[in-house]
Amino acid sequence: MKKKQLLAILAIFCPLIVLAGDKSPSVFLFDELPNITTGVGLGASGYTGILCLSFNKKSSILVSGDNNNNLIFWDFPSLNKLKVIKEDSEVHSVAWSNDGTRLASSSFDGITIWNTKSYEKLLLIPFKYPNSLSFNINDKMLAAGNAAGEVAIWDPISGKLIKQLKKVIDPLDTDRYSGETATFSPDGTKLFIANSKNNIMSYDIKNWNLIHSYDGHSKSIDAIAISHNGKLLASMSEDATIRIWDIDSGNVLKIIDYKTDSSFGVASSGIKFINDDKFIFAGNMGSPPLHQKGSIRVWDISGGSLPIYSYDNTFVELVWRFDLSPDGKYMVTGGGDGEMHLYNKHIE
Repeated sequence: MKKKQLLAILAIFCPLIVLAGDKSPSVFLFDELPNITTGVGLGASGYTGILCLSFNKKSSILVSGDNNNNLIFWDFPSLNKLKVIKEDSEVHSVAWSNDGTRLASSSFDGITIWNTKSYEKLLLIPFKYPNSLSFNINDKMLAAGNAAGEVAIWDPISGKLIKQLKKVIDPLDTDRYSGETATFSPDGTKLFIANSKNNIMSYDIKNWNLIHSYDGHSKSIDAIAISHNGKLLASMSEDATIRIWDIDSGNVLKIIDYKTDSSFGVASSGIKFINDDKFIFAGNMGSPPLHQKGSIRVWDISGGSLPIYSYDNTFVELVWRFDLSPDGKYMVTGGGDGEMHLYNKHIE
């Protein structure tokens, strides 16, 4: 294995060893497992690809959704397929309940709630073009946003609408990869909404009053993440910046500007806090017209705008989604070629 390829398997979940002469945080070595092909064919939209990935809280099951209408449950670490469910349309997003007994999946026409043991369909919630899903900490609320500018919250057991925070602002906007993104805070007291209007809003779920508006991005916000301790908010925008916010004050603590990074485009494949909230892990889908492959960058929140690590040459296709297992043992990426790249912690 070439040195450059070897370095591309490094990840930074738990720092232990300081590299000599390197001021960046120390790293764990990860091994790439054989690629897993999900079996996606040519989808209805004319391309293949994995649109969503999510581990359950125990890191024992991974779910993938693709544009060939497949919802697939994968066992970890065996990587065996537990169940393949054929939905009526492309599977855009998935979210596990915190107790692991239910999974929400979204497609063009609505949101489906599944029993994760029997794989029985429990509920169908009509909601056009959903592109984000989030369970509250006690699993009594499910929030979703869509490309038409709607954000709604339901009881995931009965399907009853609890609150609709935004109504349709442009019914002709059916771009399923843009629009409203909604996610609950780790403690379940707040709901954060990012939108194509360049800002993020936080709401108190007790009375649905607006708490903060986080303003500063100049273009659409594609992805947000909340730190595990609930103190920081990260946003990734098409203006080629990542902003780190103090949640309580609404102030910007850090701006990471990657406009001059020609190999890292503006189409986000996700953003996550890792390593006790000290690092940001951000993915870029890539762009064939710009000769960009999918890539992933790692930034030290306390450091500068340059990433401390880059995954560039391990991917042969667009990186549409990625996820990190809660136990810190796995990283998975899903691409436009219908394959998942899997990494596990290196053991001597």
